[in-house]
Amino acid sequence: MGPVEMLHMSVFSQSFSPCGRFLAVGNSYGEIALFSLSAALSPDSTPSSHKPVLTFTAHEGPVFCLVSSDLHLFSCGNGEISTWSWSHLIKKNAKALWTKRPNYKLGLEIPEINAMILQNKENALVVGAETTTCTCWTWRRDFLRFETKTSQTHVLFCHNIWNKVVMSGNICKNTHSSFWLKM
Repeated sequence: MGPVEMLHMSVFSQSFSPCGRFLAVGNSYGEIALFSLSAALSPDSTPSSHKPVLTFTAHEGPVFCLVSSDLHLFSCGNGEISTWSWSHLIKKNAKALWTKRPNYKLGLEIPEINAMILQNKENALVVGAETTTCTCWTWRRDFLRFETKTSQTHVLFCHNIWNKVVMSGNICKNTHSSFWLKM
């Protein structure tokens, strides 16, 4: 990546590895960079230890959201979700385990997936996009779709005690919507 691209690059997402030694960062060019925190934060660090240990292209467009589980790193881009194995990434092997594209009502536009949460209790991955649909994917079923009152989903939060997902988004005004996550 040249100096002009570096100047205009934006970081949209970040997530820590389950061991806490690595930080994954997603940028506006569709790349995920993996940084070694122990090397970068060491008292003996050098400028080269502040550079990523691994950089790879994850999506054709920007990486809008990253979420970690104990075993996987989930990434969202324009209309797609990909999963990467943390053990493979740490060994510098960047091959997606799977990539899924939820079906959206709009056939001509591919919406940005702006928000994503992992709900461990139900083994569910919930994503929110620029559409009025929130999509939930579980390990037991394929995609489930929930209509929301928001025009764009920017924030998702899961209340683990009540097992309820709360989302927030807007175009002209801030609106909130929520649903119970019962599989």
